[in-house]
Amino acid sequence: MNEEFMREVGIWDLPEDKRRELAEGIEKQVMNRVSLKLGETLSDAQMDGLVAVSETEDEGQILAWLKQHVPNYGEIVAGVLNEVKSELKAVNAA
Repeated sequence: MNEEFMREVGIWDLPEDKRRELAEGIEKQVMNRVSLKLGETLSDAQMDGLVAVSETEDEGQILAWLKQHVPNYGEIVAGVLNEVKSELKAVNAA
């Protein structure tokens, strides 16, 4: 979560501790949604492979696995980020 994203959704000007707390919540929401989308596209065997590689907690290994098995992973993440961004902007506008 970068400064530009936080500015766009209206949390950048909050006190740092509150901004950090909200950013962590947003990141968890994005991760959950990405995981759900992956669950819709991967086979059971692929999901087992993703779970196994995720348990290593090696980001490089996880990203390599995703690149090999989910070539549109970046697009999935970007789509989810845009969805979340739109939702947050709508809440802030209300």
